[in-house]
Amino acid sequence: AIFACLAMSCLQRAVELPGNVRTLMVADNPTVLLASPWEYLAGLLAAVASAFLLLAMQQRIYFVDAACIHQANRALKTTGIRHLAGYVAMSQRLLVLWDEHYFDRLWCVYELATFSAIHPNKPVIFLPLRSAIATFVTVALEAIAFGMIVVFHILLFDGDMPGSLQGPALLGQGWWETEALLLFLVFVFVIGFGYFLICIGATMFGADMALQRVALQKHLESFDVRAAGCYSAADRVEIYAAIGSMYAQNGMDGLDAFNQMVRTALKDEVLQRLHHGDRTTLPYSTLLLVMLPLVCLQFGFINAALRETSAFSQALCFVLIAVATFAVVPSVVAMAFDRGVRLARSSNQPDLPTFASQARLAIAWAAVRGATEMLLTSLSAFFLLCMMDFPEVVGLSQMPRALLLAFACLFCITWLCMARCTFWPRADHTSADKLWQGRGRGGDGGNVAVEIE
Repeated sequence: AIFACLAMSCLQRAVELPGNVRTLMVADNPTVLLASPWEYLAGLLAAVASAFLLLAMQQRIYFVDAACIHQANRALKTTGIRHLAGYVAMSQRLLVLWDEHYFDRLWCVYELATFSAIHPNKPVIFLPLRSAIATFVTVALEAIAFGMIVVFHILLFDGDMPGSLQGPALLGQGWWETEALLLFLVFVFVIGFGYFLICIGATMFGADMALQRVALQKHLESFDVRAAGCYSAADRVEIYAAIGSMYAQNGMDGLDAFNQMVRTALKDEVLQRLHHGDRTTLPYSTLLLVMLPLVCLQFGFINAALRETSAFSQALCFVLIAVATFAVVPSVVAMAFDRGVRLARSSNQPDLPTFASQARLAIAWAAVRGATEMLLTSLSAFFLLCMMDFPEVVGLSQMPRALLLAFACLFCITWLCMARCTFWPRADHTSADKLWQGRGRGGDGGNVAVEIE
């Protein structure tokens, strides 16, 4: 996405595409600002195309029982079920798309039991299904929202969308006494409201993840294979016999041994994998995925706006954008996420709707804090850029570059340290991978019947 944004910006230096709008920031200042949607669109399209290309190159093979076992033909269905242990034996890991009804289905429990018995040292990964859906929905909504900001900015320049025209000066002499100040305040409000929505979403996402983790922990602690449902009584008897033979040891009933393994060893492993450190419970890679539209907006749209400024301004702008993208925004969103986690843990509410209704003011206040942090950071970077090429905007004369560099270094170092503290690498991030090395969840798999044709 970043490469495509910068490449499109370089391309437009030679061949300018239709739809760009030019304007003067200050009437008596010759520096021209541009509003261009093409860098933003190029970044989004490149990111989506590269994601599909990466998936195509990985060539992973998944066995999904509902899709790979025939559901209508009884004979084919029975054959697939008989060979289920063979598919599990050939798998490298078990990925559970978990929801609150997962342990209610006996066939799902049987797959879990078989994999844990055959591969006691391989990972069982629980992915809360609602969080995965929320991630992709958030990315889609962000892409639309930031696209609207791009359009709003272009319309604010009063340009003609079909072609590249000269727009009016946004600010003139005594701009604070004109309607330009009102336009600036409206734009700040729009940006601040967008940050508020992002922080609301992050806070609710954190609360939902915390509530799902609590629900998953309760389900694992109270797990009983005998409580899982199955339509066929014959299938139930057969599954009980298979699980019993896999986990029976030292005279202990196999079903009870399996229950004990899920409630202890598997629970500890799963909860360890869902925990991502003391300072933040949201992985940095997930944040970058969620912030993808913002990456395109900053590296594309904002970089295009300063295309005709001085080389010093463009270089400093690039550094500030990089720090904002990879340090400022992830840190603030992670802090909003953690506030939601703490609110959910302290509320003792069973589900997200009840929590949202009971903690409306606390959620709003957490979002206001996060939005304020992001808005103040954005304004500080904006005024820093203005002091380079538009000192009239902030009522100052041209500032020395050494002083600007000092302010920029202070800004970057502060937020890089903040990101370092927020996403501090911990040894127990990988401890779950080694947690069960040398000690299995279940038996040694020696008495598991595996049929492979």
